[in-house]
Amino acid sequence: MFKKFFKKKNESTSTDNIKDFALRNLSEITAFNATLKGEELFLNEHNIKIYITIHEVTQIGGGYSACLNFVLQKAAENKPCIIEEFHQMVAGMGANVNQAICHVVANFESTCMEALNSMLLDSNKLCKFDTDTNSFNVYGGNTLITSFSPTAQNITLENGELFDIIKPKLNDYLNNSNVSWINIFCVSNGIKEVRINSVIIPELSDMLDKFISKYEQEPFISFKNTYLLKSEKPNLFPYSKQEVEKYIDQSIEIFNDERLNPSADDDTIDTLNNIIKDEALSTELISWIPEILAEMLMSEVTFLDTMILATPTEQIQVKKSKFTHYYWVYHYLENLFNNRKLDKDCLLYLIARSASFKTMNDALNNGSNPGNLLSVTAYFVPENYIVR
Repeated sequence: MFKKFFKKKNESTSTDNIKDFALRNLSEITAFNATLKGEELFLNEHNIKIYITIHEVTQIGGGYSACLNFVLQKAAENKPCIIEEFHQMVAGMGANVNQAICHVVANFESTCMEALNSMLLDSNKLCKFDTDTNSFNVYGGNTLITSFSPTAQNITLENGELFDIIKPKLNDYLNNSNVSWINIFCVSNGIKEVRINSVIIPELSDMLDKFISKYEQEPFISFKNTYLLKSEKPNLFPYSKQEVEKYIDQSIEIFNDERLNPSADDDTIDTLNNIIKDEALSTELISWIPEILAEMLMSEVTFLDTMILATPTEQIQVKKSKFTHYYWVYHYLENLFNNRKLDKDCLLYLIARSASFKTMNDALNNGSNPGNLLSVTAYFVPENYIVR
């Protein structure tokens, strides 16, 4: 019988205490020169800060399971930093809460932080990975193998690295970010998950099935690791996450002005472009925002991870993750939507601008089951448009 730890009455260990304990523990074991300030741990030489949110702490039988979300961010906007933002969900177990938290922190340090340290020191490079547009140096943490079997110590990866399993399809999903984070986690008869920059990639996750099936005889076994891919070419997308979020707000303001002044002749994309002076980004934001909000409203409909870009001469299919900033936009809008930070009338106006919403809404009105519907984002781009 599972019992949620935070729902226990008279429990002395609070959420703040758990986060503080985890960060203090990380500051003590990490290989980085780190300073703890309040609820954040600063990697002093790299302009990186780390904070923690708690997913859950659960009592299981005679022990505890903990799952924490570690967030790595640029510490100061006005200083250079090799990363933008990264989220890592990490689990651990122990006889008591503190032991479970220590296990979580040790797993995080051994995988994510080890890979980050290798990349920053340019040591223990695993390999070079080439895509159609770039080359990446690959750095990895330690592959963690967990099993109930005493023979787990003798298990090795026949493929060499978990990373090798997904390499055949990875080119379709990598963008040209300065650093891409790949997390791989698979459990026999359970979760099989590959995340790129914190986003689950179903096709790559499915590639873990064949690998983990070799260990079906084990009552329980899991494999996990983190890999960092450092680009050899500079990213063509010149904006930070913070700048993109500012442009999203400006885009929404333009949409709302259009709603309030329907007789105005100004083109929405041109209006935004006059502000940010980037036609490609203006086109993307004006096209993406209504589609993303429609996806959030129609959560039972499957929205594909592929977009169709229509130029004057051809149609190009591209994965959403190929854009440096698509999921920055997605997650920022997700926060606005879930926390009801958008004016209701403005939200409805934005969603009504979505071609996907119109198509799916017509299908639903004609009796279609939302679970059977598929939608893809499509928009027009100029001839010289490039994916950044």
